[in-house]
Amino acid sequence: MGSISRLAVARTLWKRAPWWRFAVLSSLLLSLLMVLFPPRMNGGRSARVDSATYQPTSVPAAARQSDVPATPTVAPPPASPKPSPPTPRRAAATPATPTAPSTVANASLGLVRPDKSNGGASGIDAALLGPVYQGKILMNGFQVPLPPGEWAVLANSTVHVIKHPQNTGMQYFLGRIEHARLVGALMVIALRSSDGSGFEEPGTCASQENIYTLKDEVTPFAHQACWTVHLVFTSGMQQWADKAAKMSNIYRMAGGDLAAKGVSYPQDMIAVHFFRSESWGLLEASYLFSPESENIRSNTVPTLHDSDWFGTNLQKYPEKLAYIEKLKQWGAAHWPPFGSAFDAGQ
Repeated sequence: MGSISRLAVARTLWKRAPWWRFAVLSSLLLSLLMVLFPPRMNGGRSARVDSATYQPTSVPAAARQSDVPATPTVAPPPASPKPSPPTPRRAAATPATPTAPSTVANASLGLVRPDKSNGGASGIDAALLGPVYQGKILMNGFQVPLPPGEWAVLANSTVHVIKHPQNTGMQYFLGRIEHARLVGALMVIALRSSDGSGFEEPGTCASQENIYTLKDEVTPFAHQACWTVHLVFTSGMQQWADKAAKMSNIYRMAGGDLAAKGVSYPQDMIAVHFFRSESWGLLEASYLFSPESENIRSNTVPTLHDSDWFGTNLQKYPEKLAYIEKLKQWGAAHWPPFGSAFDAGQ
């Protein structure tokens, strides 16, 4: 009778208590789920894993910081039938972001410094100095005579005459270096005319800035021959890195090469300039001498026109006038061999 009474009570509750009926059904359903899908265990720890997902996005450089998500999205954990004790959350793995320095350091350019122990008289390491020439140098079919000593190539390039594209050739800038100091230089231009149309009259033969000029004959696009003595103010080469500074490309390259080698040079050099051309070819050589080699000093000045060697300033210095006379004698002695070297290049 007692069991019948309990059964009657259960039926009454089933009919009259919907919430109790719902609780019973829910308990049965959850028990069935636990039997069918038991939780997985890993070393006695809960199977729930906190994970983070991050997908990199290409953001335009102009995008503002507010347009970019501040943190990656965290995926929600799977549902669990029973509450479990909270486990410590591991920090989401995010890519390291480099931090910009608060200050910007200036980069310094280290040029190769000469090893004076292996450079002999030049004071420059042989590997840095490069090949040297003695007696003569062959360029574009011409055997160009060199003064005594060892001459290193400081710059060279091809030449294309813009107004006359049929006239092409090479130009070289050579230097004689002693104790990391430029004591002599030579700039040579050797051109040939593919159609025999000749060359324009050079400005050097008629320049008012020449200290001395000797004209053999100057006929444009035909036979031209002259030699001069003039000042070369080398301070302009110190601006070789300034593209706004006006100078020829060969001087700019030579200035850069001297700076890289750590070679200094005097402010004033005196050039003996030879020029020969015919309708088939042209040879021009400017031999630069340093008065310092004979202990003749010059005042440091800002411009060419202020130099001791320019114009009427030269008349104030007897030792400098005597030096010019020696160069004129050198030019007169070497003018015929230069002419022979030009003729032999035809």
